Amino acid sequence: MLSLLNFDGWRVSMPQMFGLLHILVLCVIVAGIVLICIFMRNTSDRTMRIILFSAGSVMLVLEILRQVYNFLTAPFFWQWFPFQLCSVVMYFYLALGFMKKKTWFKEAFLLFIASYGLFGGLLTMAVPSFVWTTYAGFIVLQTTVHHVLMIWVAVYLIVGGKINLKRLNFDFLTKAFSIFAASAAIALLINSIVMWSGGPTNPYDAINMFFLNPFVNPAHGIPLFGDWNLHFMLWSLIFIVGYSVLCFGALWAVRGSQLLASKIKKKKHQNSYLSKSDNT
Repeated sequence: MLSLLNFDGWRVSMPQMFGLLHILVLCVIVAGIVLICIFMRNTSDRTMRIILFSAGSVMLVLEILRQVYNFLTAPFFWQWFPFQLCSVVMYFYLALGFMKKKTWFKEAFLLFIASYGLFGGLLTMAVPSFVWTTYAGFIVLQTTVHHVLMIWVAVYLIVGGKINLKRLNFDFLTKAFSIFAASAAIALLINSIVMWSGGPTNPYDAINMFFLNPFVNPAHGIPLFGDWNLHFMLWSLIFIVGYSVLCFGALWAVRGSQLLASKIKKKKHQNSYLSKSDNT
């Protein structure tokens, strides 16, 4: 099994920024976005649920295989525990596949995916050194597929009108933030339980879901966080609020590009109308 998950020994070094693998993945992402914008602008709620459940199922299968590999390559690497910042969307995809009626949770999950999911996927694939390390080739494949799907699904929800960016108001942001805050609280609980149970304390090996481990300094010795017990609450506030601002900022940027494209299209239409009027 280990040999299979290793792709018969295929191992990869950490790819260089904008190296061949990175450029190839970026091209695949862009091509997928273009196809989504062309062919998936108007889909039914049923189609959306099928797409989300399918994406979640692919993620889940790959995640299970990653955990099998994790168990087989002892000691267990806790930073691969399946409740990371980018892992939770997988569970929401699967849950949304069964949500036919419009509920608070359905809308909140969709908003979370379109904001936190989009930014998380973009950030990871823009700086893949976070996830592309000197592990088995299968792990590189798993994390790449996972984050590319995050981007594509978020774009699909926005382009397909499943998320109305005209409603980027307080209620919109609160729903997405509530899901993020609840997920962060669960991650903090998991981190604490593992640490209390004797989990590794080395910052590079310790569990650190959502980067919220009260026992481990994620800054690895940066002076500001030298006294980790004192600064954990400050770090948590900075991370939760700061990351949320960046995620919502990404949505505002998308909304701004939509408005700009609409104005350009309207301007072209006006110029075309005026040109026809002059000819007559």
